[in-house]
Amino acid sequence: MVKKDNVYLFSEKNREYKIIRELSQSEVEKIEYANEVLHEFLYFERRFEVINRNYKEYHETVYRYSKNRKDGIKINKEYMNETFVEINRTFINFISSLKSYSEHLDIKLANKYPNKEEYLNFKKAVSLIYDNNFSYKFLSILRDYAIHYNFPIQIVRIKGNRIEDSEDFTKELIIEFEKEKLLKNPRMKKKLGKDLEKYNNFFPVQFIVHDIKKIFIQLFNEFLKVEKTFYQEQANLFQKFLSENINTDTTCYGKITKKGDTDFIYETIVIQENIVKRLNELLNESPFKN
Repeated sequence: MVKKDNVYLFSEKNREYKIIRELSQSEVEKIEYANEVLHEFLYFERRFEVINRNYKEYHETVYRYSKNRKDGIKINKEYMNETFVEINRTFINFISSLKSYSEHLDIKLANKYPNKEEYLNFKKAVSLIYDNNFSYKFLSILRDYAIHYNFPIQIVRIKGNRIEDSEDFTKELIIEFEKEKLLKNPRMKKKLGKDLEKYNNFFPVQFIVHDIKKIFIQLFNEFLKVEKTFYQEQANLFQKFLSENINTDTTCYGKITKKGDTDFIYETIVIQENIVKRLNELLNESPFKN
């Protein structure tokens, strides 16, 4: 007999529900906690995807304006202003999402493991990444410069190169940082003055960003090293309930409320099999590859 306040495990297909079994209060608490944890994982993976997409959009923007110079588009002041704004806009989006992602990972672990080995190991690993990768260090500080001070990319221009034995020219899109302008910012000078001594006054943006993707992959991998056992336990719990559904239907849990003499209302939450599958892929194979 179905009881009003009891929680059940269901098999669902086309809004048709079949009770698999009743869940104990302890099981309900565990499954609700696991659901919360796995959506936390989904949040961090989606934030990772935000970085990926911003990184891709920046490169697509550079490609688009590089291609335009070959397609007979009129190069004038308005066009160059648009090019400058779009390249800086997409670049700011990228470096902002990169730094905020690192901060979110740090805050999560700092709150969960205050002054404990798990957090201290993560902090040490991230510090090594920061100290040993100038690109990551530079972009982290440049993000603050871009948010609080000025555009991060100073030089966006078209360079004409004369073709040998011809009166024609090729046009090249140049995108560069200008060291002197960057170092006018006190924080930038304090943090990066010595590192930038070996660079020319103008140096290409691509030199900095060409291999940065491996850095945000490393950041997430370091996070997963800390949380692997924790996430795996919750995924295994969900997998246990999923395995009780012998059909290929959706697995969910919740309550049944009677409406009238014959009708019932099902208040359910779906156990997200796709999240469990994705998490298992990351934890049991190579997380993210460079």
